[in-house]
This record gives sequence, C-alpha cells and structure tokens, in this order.
Amino acid sequence: MPEGPELYLSALFINRICENLSFSGKIRRNPVHKSADIVWDEPEYTIRAQSRGKELKLNLFAAPQDVTSNKAGKQLELKSTSIHFTFGMSGKFEFTPANELLKHSHLTFFTKNEPKMALSFVDYRRFGRWFQDSSWSADRGPCIIQEYDVFVKYIADNLHNVAFNKPICEVLLNQKFFNGIGNYLRAEILYRCEIPPFQQAKSVLKLQENGTEIKQEYKDTGVTIKKELEEMSVKQQNTSGQDTQKASKRKGQNGKCDESSDCKYLKVEKVEVEETKGMMNGDAAESFLATHFDSKAQQVLQLCHKVPLEVVELGSKKDSLSEMYSDESDSSYRNWLQCYYQPGMKNLADHNKRTIWFSGPPGPMVPKEQKSRKPKTKKSSSDSNAKKEKTRDDEDTGGAEKKEGRLTRRQLSSSSKLGKKSSKAQKVSAKKKEKSSETARQKAAKKSTVGAQSNSNLTLVENKKQKQSKDGSRITRSSLKGKVK
Repeated sequence: MPEGPELYLSALFINRICENLSFSGKIRRNPVHKSADIVWDEPEYTIRAQSRGKELKLNLFAAPQDVTSNKAGKQLELKSTSIHFTFGMSGKFEFTPANELLKHSHLTFFTKNEPKMALSFVDYRRFGRWFQDSSWSADRGPCIIQEYDVFVKYIADNLHNVAFNKPICEVLLNQKFFNGIGNYLRAEILYRCEIPPFQQAKSVLKLQENGTEIKQEYKDTGVTIKKELEEMSVKQQNTSGQDTQKASKRKGQNGKCDESSDCKYLKVEKVEVEETKGMMNGDAAESFLATHFDSKAQQVLQLCHKVPLEVVELGSKKDSLSEMYSDESDSSYRNWLQCYYQPGMKNLADHNKRTIWFSGPPGPMVPKEQKSRKPKTKKSSSDSNAKKEKTRDDEDTGGAEKKEGRLTRRQLSSSSKLGKKSSKAQKVSAKKKEKSSETARQKAAKKSTVGAQSNSNLTLVENKKQKQSKDGSRITRSSLKGKVK
C-alpha cells in the first residue's frame, strides 16, 4: 500500500517527467471507475504535483492563447484546476506512449507534441479516488515528511486525546496524527526503538515533567496550527500559479520558451535528497523535542520523520516509482527492511485486523486469542532467474514436444469427457430397458390373468351345457318309458 514516502516520490516523479512538457485536450476517465469525470478541455496546459502525507494533488494551469495581445502592465489571469488523489491499496502514476496504455489506467493526461505520451493514474484494485478542486483532507494531520516542525507540536497538543489510550502500533496508523505512516513504516520504527507494539501510546509518548505547561500554551494556539497548514497549501498553489503567469509573458507565439530568459514555465527544479533533509529536518523541531518530550518519545517522533526519508532516498535513485519494487536485480529496498516480513520476526493482528511485525514481547495490550499469521513465501530473484532460463532452454529445444504433450492432454481431456458422456448414455439406456421389461412383465401378467378368467368362464359354460344335455337325456328316457307303458 502506498504510504507517505511513496506519494512524495510520486510527486517528484511527476514533476521530473512533466518538466518541459505541455499537455492538451480532455482528460480521459476509464468508465469502470466510480470517481467523476474531470471537467477540463484546454488546448495547452501544464502539470505540477505536490504531496502531503497520504494525499497527492495535481495542479493544472492553462496556457494563454495569445500572449502578444496582452496589454503592458495587465496581469494575465490563467485558468487552473486541481485534482486531489488518494492512492488506496495499489495506486501509482505511470508515463507511457499514448498507444500503449496500461490495462488499469483510470485517469489519463495526453501530451500535446509528438510523439504522443500519456501520464496515467494506474490502480488495479480501484480503491484509489480523485476529486476535482478539493482541498487537503481536514481529518488528516501534518505531513511527517514536509511538515516535521508542525507535526511534533501537533502531537504535543493532542496527547490528551483518547486515541492515545490505544496501543502504540495502532496509534501510529491513525492518519489524524501520523499522516503518512503505514504498516511497514510502523514496524520499522517500533523495531528500531525496541518498543513492544501493544504498549499504550501514552506511556511511550510522554512529556517531560515541565512539559505540562504545553497544554496551557497550546490551548490558545491549537487552532493556529491548523491555520498554518491551510496557509502553507494555499501558498504553494499561489507560488506555482505565479511562476506560470510570469513564464507565459516570456513565451512567444510558437509556444516555446526563450533559452536566454529565465523561463520557469513547465520547469520544476529537481530537489535533491540532501537539500530536502536540511529543509525538512529543522532545528525548531529538534529543539522542541528536546525541551518538551521524554527521551523515548523523542526517538519515536524522530524516526517517524527519518525512516520515511530513508525510503525517499532509496526511491529517488530510480527513474520511476514502480522500479523501486519491481526491479528484481536491485535488492536495496529488501535489504533496507529490518523487521517487516523478515525471517525470525513475530507477527500478530492488532484490534483493527492489521498485521504488525515485531521482535520480543508484544506488550500488555495484545488482543485476546490472536494467532500469528503465516507470511506468504516469496521466491528469491535467483530462483526466478533460473526458472526463466530453464523455460527459455525448453522453448529452444523441446518446444515441439511440449506442444505434442499439450495436444495429448487435450485429447485425454476430450476422451475423458466422451467417456463420461457414454457412461451417462449407458445409464439412461439401462434405465429405459428396465422400464420396458417392467411394462412387458405387467402386460404378460395382465394377459395371464385375462386368460385364466376366460378359461374359467369357458369351463363354467361347458359344465352348464353338460348339465343341460344330461337333463334332456333324462326327459327323453322318461318320455320313452311312458310311451312304452
């Protein structure tokens, strides 16, 4: 699942790809996706990306049609819109040729110039969503990567919240306070701190004895932190829009920037990781941690910022975000993991049915009757490479044999089907024979009964006739006797 570092890398990747590129036309939405269409159809526009925790926003700025007609001293008003993304379980951005779109591309932006290319939001599980002209989510806290100083103050201000009564492993996934922390990040953070995952969060994130003054201090300023976050996002959008407006004045009618001018239209300065460390890891945050939090709490909150930056450093060396996980030849990410899915580590399902990886005792707040989940065995890259080589050899040498084998299997399957059909037909015919034999028996029985009855009737008739003949003979004899007398 994409976490804070992955979305930050996605923003860097998009800005790097969209440098010196113009996009044009409608934004194509895959009809199978539930998110709404994007109302935008400009002949030329640019794209800039920014991330905040587990959210990413694309800012689209339309280019003016006729720059020369603009009067001097009049500021250009450019049309713009923004698209707010959540990545879900499998969201990512890919840059491909326009005629080679990936199967699960759900929102696609097409370049203006040839060769036609496409920037696509790809999500094969379709849990990701997008919203047009939407601001950052109000139910998410400061970004652990880009708003580190605001993040530590926000945690100090909310330690009285009932959410911190839960185990530390579950609180770290609460995006209201730890915006950008995910499952593998929490496992690595707690493992390095040697903290049981099911220990209460309040007992881990403790303030110093003089830290009770923070509550009174932030009672009046708790709202100002949220205002600072809103102002930061608005400021980022305004600065990017101003850069685009300034650059559009310097553009010629052909739509190309003059190389001699300091044109920033379409240009995104590549931010090196070393610079981001200096920018994000401010002295204000470190001094605040040292003066207000316990030593163990300092370590946890520092790692909430440091561990994601390590992932950013790993991913920034790749040409695309997908290479960080799909490149089998480079095992830097797998080697970086110390706890998550590592052999010898324990795992349990928390109260939210999410698997937590750890070592040592689980802690006092472990769920009752929980069993460890068996991890799925992942094949090593050497095994997969050997398998590929073997299949290639088989294709070169014994391809015909395989085809014959497949044909024989098909024939066997067809013969088995025919055998099943014949057995069914035999059963049906046997049943028919049984029925016909039964009917013949019944008919024969009926005939026999009828014949017996007819025979009995015939015997009765014959008996009657015999009696009648006897009686007649008696009469004739008596009459003869009378005549003789």
